[in-house]
Amino acid sequence: MVLKEERRGLVLISDKEIAEATKDLWSMGLIAEPTSASAYAALRLLREAGVDVNDFIAVLTGSGLKFYDIVARLRT
Repeated sequence: MVLKEERRGLVLISDKEIAEATKDLWSMGLIAEPTSASAYAALRLLREAGVDVNDFIAVLTGSGLKFYDIVARLRT
């Protein structure tokens, strides 16, 4: 209901965008798992669409360490 009351919207992101966001976060030293990286992927899409995201926060939860092998394959 918060989205409806605040008249906000949703950002739809693809698996490819999540994978790219995961790689970007890892390159910055932020070991986030793919579900957490989806928040960062959404911010990237908003920024690319011209939205000022300076007051936005992307919460990264969960450890990406158990996904290390998967992300290592994405980086090649």
